[in-house]
Amino acid sequence: MEKSMAEIPLFEEGVMDQDARLIGSKCPDCNQYAFPAQSYCPRCSHEMERTALSQEGELYTYTIIRQGPPWWKDKVPYTVGRVKLPEGVIVKTQIKNDELSPLQIGTKMQVEPHVMINEQGEKVKIYRFCPVG
Repeated sequence: MEKSMAEIPLFEEGVMDQDARLIGSKCPDCNQYAFPAQSYCPRCSHEMERTALSQEGELYTYTIIRQGPPWWKDKVPYTVGRVKLPEGVIVKTQIKNDELSPLQIGTKMQVEPHVMINEQGEKVKIYRFCPVG
């Protein structure tokens, strides 16, 4: 029987909640955000608190990978990049770009859960961003 999206385990625990929101951290002292979550603030060294981050941001930069390592050769080409969230955090991510078409820097992007196969052949859930609309 096929597992539902909710039943598929996260590739990396603690980076995304069940509502497909990325989990970062925020400093209660200076309001600095971080992703992935950190224990201490990189700005003021205060202890940080975990928080859900915005689900939308803007494309900051990207590239299309056309040649990969031997164990990834059946996955190319694909798009990776960075998305800047309203909190100021810049997230490194895979980008849904099925047509591998040029993207515009500043395009509104939205996080979404995505299922991939890990090295053991198991389905795992990751996050990626896709253009809004």
